[in-house]
Amino acid sequence: MIFLAQILYTKNLLKIYEDIFNNLLQTYSNNWDINDIYNKIAEIVPIGCQIPLPNVVILEPGKSPNCNKNVHDACDMYFNDVGLLNSNYLDIACDEAIFRRLITYREKKDNVRLILGQWHTSKDMCNALITIFSGYGIFNLAANLGIRYLDKLEKVVDYQATCHVLELVWIAIGIAISKYLHSKNKKMEDIENENNNVLKVWYKYFCWAGYWFGHK
Repeated sequence: MIFLAQILYTKNLLKIYEDIFNNLLQTYSNNWDINDIYNKIAEIVPIGCQIPLPNVVILEPGKSPNCNKNVHDACDMYFNDVGLLNSNYLDIACDEAIFRRLITYREKKDNVRLILGQWHTSKDMCNALITIFSGYGIFNLAANLGIRYLDKLEKVVDYQATCHVLELVWIAIGIAISKYLHSKNKKMEDIENENNNVLKVWYKYFCWAGYWFGHK
C-alpha cells in the first residue's frame, strides 16, 4: 500500500508541475521568473516533516569518529542505552564518511539500516542527471542559459550552484514542452505516443529532475 501511495504521489507531483507551467504561461505570459515557480510549488506541495515528531534521545558523547571501532562503539552504546522496542530496527542517517565506516557493522547487525544524509542523496541525484543527459546536449543547453565553467558542473564541484543550474534547465525544458503541447492541444501524458525522440528524451529529464526537485 505504501508503494502504491508513493506512485500516486509521484504522478500527482508531475501533474502539479504541468498545471503550474500552464497557468504561469497562460496568465503571465513571459512576465515571471524562477521564484514564481518556487512559490507556486510551495503553495501546493506540503513543505516540511510529514510524520510525527521523533522522540529525541541525546546520548553521552563518544570518542572521535575517526576510526571504525569508535563509530561501532557509539552504535553499541545506542543499543545498550535505548534499545529497539519501537521498530526493532536502528536507522542511522549519516554522512558518507560515517556511512562507509558502518558498512562492516551492518554486515554483523541485521537490524541496522544505513541511510545517507539528504545532502549526499541529493548530490548523487545531481550527478546521475548530468551523467544521463550529458550525451543529449545538457551542457550545450546550460551554456545557452549563460552557465560557465561547465567542467565544474560535470563534477558537481559546487553543490548549490549545480542545483541552481539543473533547476534552470528543468524550468527551461518545462516552458518549451508546455508551449509545444499547447500549440498541439495536447497534454504531457500524450508525449509517450509522440513520434519525436528529442521530445521524449527531454520529457524524461523533466520527470526525473522533477522527482529530484520534489525530493530536495
